[in-house]
Amino acid sequence: MADDLAVNLNWGDPEFGRTPFYRACGHGQLPVVEYLIGNPRVDVTKTHNVEATPFSISCQQGFKEVVALLLADPRIDPNKAKNTGATPFFQACLHGHKEVVSLLLADQKIDPNKTNKNEATPFLASCGNGHKEVVAVLLTDPRIDPNKPSQNEATPLSPVRVATPRWSHCCWLIQELIPTNQ
Repeated sequence: MADDLAVNLNWGDPEFGRTPFYRACGHGQLPVVEYLIGNPRVDVTKTHNVEATPFSISCQQGFKEVVALLLADPRIDPNKAKNTGATPFFQACLHGHKEVVSLLLADQKIDPNKTNKNEATPFLASCGNGHKEVVAVLLTDPRIDPNKPSQNEATPLSPVRVATPRWSHCCWLIQELIPTNQ
Protein backbone atom coordinates (compact mmCIF):
# COMPACT_ATOMS: atom_id res chain seq x y z
CA MET A 1 0.00 0.00 0.00
CA ALA A 2 2.87 2.43 0.76
CA ASP A 3 4.06 1.75 -2.78
CA ASP A 4 0.77 3.06 -4.19
CA LEU A 5 1.54 6.52 -5.56
CA ALA A 6 -2.04 7.60 -4.83
CA VAL A 7 -1.40 7.24 -1.08
CA ASN A 8 -0.20 10.46 0.52
CA LEU A 9 2.40 9.20 3.00
CA ASN A 10 2.83 12.73 4.41
CA TRP A 11 -0.82 13.32 5.24
CA GLY A 12 -1.26 14.78 8.72
CA ASP A 13 -4.33 14.43 10.87
CA PRO A 14 -6.57 17.55 10.79
CA GLU A 15 -6.26 18.30 14.50
CA PHE A 16 -2.48 18.26 14.98
CA GLY A 17 -0.90 17.50 11.60
CA ARG A 18 0.69 14.26 12.81
CA THR A 19 1.87 12.12 9.91
CA PRO A 20 2.17 8.32 9.99
CA PHE A 21 5.95 8.72 10.32
CA TYR A 22 5.56 11.18 13.21
CA ARG A 23 3.15 8.83 14.99
CA ALA A 24 5.45 5.82 14.50
CA CYS A 25 8.36 7.80 15.99
CA GLY A 26 6.22 9.01 18.89
CA HIS A 27 5.07 5.50 19.74
CA GLY A 28 8.46 3.81 19.39
CA GLN A 29 7.38 1.62 16.48
CA LEU A 30 10.90 0.84 15.26
CA PRO A 31 9.92 -1.55 12.42
CA VAL A 32 7.47 1.02 11.02
CA VAL A 33 10.03 3.84 11.38
CA GLU A 34 12.65 1.71 9.60
CA TYR A 35 10.23 0.96 6.78
CA LEU A 36 9.05 4.54 6.33
CA ILE A 37 12.46 6.19 6.65
CA GLY A 38 13.59 4.09 3.69
CA ASN A 39 10.77 5.38 1.47
CA PRO A 40 11.93 8.46 -0.48
CA ARG A 41 8.34 9.77 -0.57
CA VAL A 42 8.22 10.13 3.22
CA ASP A 43 9.13 13.57 4.58
CA VAL A 44 11.04 12.63 7.73
CA THR A 45 11.23 16.29 8.78
CA LYS A 46 7.53 17.18 8.56
CA THR A 47 6.49 18.79 11.83
CA HIS A 48 3.49 18.57 14.14
CA ASN A 49 1.46 21.80 14.41
CA VAL A 50 3.65 22.99 17.34
CA GLU A 51 6.72 22.48 15.15
CA ALA A 52 7.72 19.25 16.91
CA THR A 53 9.63 16.98 14.56
CA PRO A 54 9.46 13.18 14.52
CA PHE A 55 12.98 13.23 16.01
CA SER A 56 11.82 15.54 18.81
CA ILE A 57 8.85 13.36 19.76
CA SER A 58 11.01 10.23 19.85
CA CYS A 59 13.45 12.03 22.19
CA GLN A 60 10.57 13.31 24.33
CA GLN A 61 9.11 9.81 24.66
CA GLY A 62 12.50 8.19 25.30
CA PHE A 63 12.64 5.72 22.42
CA LYS A 64 16.41 5.18 22.24
CA GLU A 65 16.41 2.86 19.21
CA VAL A 66 14.24 5.23 17.18
CA VAL A 67 16.39 8.19 18.27
CA ALA A 68 19.56 6.36 17.19
CA LEU A 69 18.08 5.51 13.80
CA LEU A 70 16.93 9.08 13.18
CA LEU A 71 20.16 10.60 14.47
CA ALA A 72 22.06 8.65 11.81
CA ASP A 73 19.92 10.12 9.01
CA PRO A 74 21.52 13.19 7.39
CA ARG A 75 18.08 14.73 6.71
CA ILE A 76 17.42 15.13 10.43
CA ASP A 77 18.34 18.40 12.17
CA PRO A 78 18.97 17.21 15.75
CA ASN A 79 18.77 20.76 17.13
CA LYS A 80 15.46 21.79 15.48
CA ALA A 81 13.37 23.28 18.27
CA LYS A 82 9.62 23.27 18.79
CA ASN A 83 7.80 26.60 18.78
CA THR A 84 8.55 26.77 22.54
CA GLY A 85 12.26 26.73 21.78
CA ALA A 86 12.69 23.26 23.30
CA THR A 87 15.15 21.17 21.30
CA PRO A 88 14.98 17.36 21.15
CA PHE A 89 17.86 17.26 23.67
CA PHE A 90 15.94 19.62 25.96
CA GLN A 91 12.90 17.33 25.69
CA ALA A 92 14.93 14.24 26.61
CA CYS A 93 16.38 16.05 29.65
CA LEU A 94 13.00 17.48 30.69
CA HIS A 95 11.38 14.05 30.64
CA GLY A 96 14.27 12.23 32.33
CA HIS A 97 15.34 9.86 29.56
CA LYS A 98 18.89 9.09 30.69
CA GLU A 99 19.76 6.66 27.88
CA VAL A 100 18.55 9.07 25.20
CA VAL A 101 20.43 11.95 26.85
CA SER A 102 23.62 9.85 26.85
CA LEU A 103 23.11 8.89 23.21
CA LEU A 104 22.57 12.51 22.18
CA LEU A 105 25.57 13.76 24.15
CA ALA A 106 27.76 11.32 22.20
CA ASP A 107 26.89 13.23 19.00
CA GLN A 108 28.89 16.43 18.55
CA LYS A 109 26.09 17.97 16.45
CA ILE A 110 23.96 18.34 19.58
CA ASP A 111 23.99 21.72 21.31
CA PRO A 112 23.51 20.68 24.96
CA ASN A 113 23.22 24.24 26.29
CA LYS A 114 20.59 25.60 23.90
CA THR A 115 17.85 27.27 25.92
CA ASN A 116 14.12 27.30 25.30
CA LYS A 117 12.19 30.55 24.81
CA ASN A 118 12.09 31.05 28.60
CA GLU A 119 15.90 30.87 28.68
CA ALA A 120 15.83 27.57 30.59
CA THR A 121 18.67 25.19 29.83
CA PRO A 122 18.31 21.41 29.44
CA PHE A 123 20.37 21.12 32.65
CA LEU A 124 17.86 23.27 34.53
CA ALA A 125 14.93 21.33 33.04
CA SER A 126 16.32 18.02 34.30
CA CYS A 127 17.15 19.49 37.72
CA GLY A 128 13.78 21.12 38.09
CA ASN A 129 12.00 17.86 37.41
CA GLY A 130 14.17 15.88 39.81
CA HIS A 131 15.87 13.70 37.20
CA LYS A 132 18.93 12.89 39.29
CA GLU A 133 20.35 10.28 36.90
CA VAL A 134 20.12 12.69 33.96
CA VAL A 135 21.76 15.47 35.98
CA ALA A 136 24.60 13.07 36.84
CA VAL A 137 25.10 12.29 33.13
CA LEU A 138 25.00 15.97 32.21
CA LEU A 139 27.61 16.87 34.84
CA THR A 140 30.07 14.41 33.25
CA ASP A 141 30.00 16.19 29.88
CA PRO A 142 32.50 19.04 29.54
CA ARG A 143 30.18 20.92 27.16
CA ILE A 144 27.48 21.35 29.81
CA ASP A 145 27.52 24.72 31.52
CA PRO A 146 25.65 24.27 34.82
CA ASN A 147 26.40 27.91 35.67
CA LYS A 148 24.49 29.30 32.69
CA PRO A 149 21.85 31.57 34.20
CA SER A 150 18.20 31.43 33.33
CA GLN A 151 16.02 34.54 33.12
CA ASN A 152 18.65 36.65 34.90
CA GLU A 153 18.44 34.50 38.05
CA ALA A 154 21.35 33.18 40.04
CA THR A 155 22.92 30.04 38.65
CA PRO A 156 22.31 26.60 40.18
CA LEU A 157 25.91 26.31 41.36
CA SER A 158 26.29 29.89 42.62
CA PRO A 159 26.64 30.49 46.36
CA VAL A 160 23.58 32.75 46.31
CA ARG A 161 20.50 31.03 47.70
CA VAL A 162 17.46 31.50 45.52
CA ALA A 163 14.00 30.98 46.94
CA THR A 164 12.37 29.71 43.76
CA PRO A 165 11.47 26.02 43.95
CA ARG A 166 13.20 25.07 40.71
CA TRP A 167 16.57 26.50 41.77
CA SER A 168 16.39 25.21 45.32
CA HIS A 169 15.45 21.77 43.96
CA CYS A 170 18.32 21.97 41.48
CA CYS A 171 20.80 22.85 44.23
CA TRP A 172 19.48 20.04 46.42
CA LEU A 173 19.81 17.56 43.56
CA ILE A 174 23.36 18.62 42.74
CA GLN A 175 24.31 18.50 46.41
CA GLU A 176 23.13 14.88 46.53
CA LEU A 177 25.42 14.04 43.61
CA ILE A 178 28.54 15.52 45.20
CA PRO A 179 30.53 12.78 46.94
CA THR A 180 31.08 13.36 50.64
CA ASN A 181 34.24 12.54 52.54
CA GLN A 182 33.09 10.17 55.25
